[in-house]
Amino acid sequence: MTTVLGMGLLSSLVIPAMPLAVAFALAAVVSPTDPIAVSAIAARVPIPKRHDAHP
Repeated sequence: MTTVLGMGLLSSLVIPAMPLAVAFALAAVVSPTDPIAVSAIAARVPIPKRHDAHP
């Protein structure tokens, strides 16, 4: 939800001719792919299970 609001407002600011409703609709279509993309990238990149801040 936060992603949709943020991306909608940002899209509306970047493209002033775009109505706010259209910007939110575009953000709603694009935002569900974000977690899927992160999961796909994380599966290919070796990420340690735990990272200690203090050795």
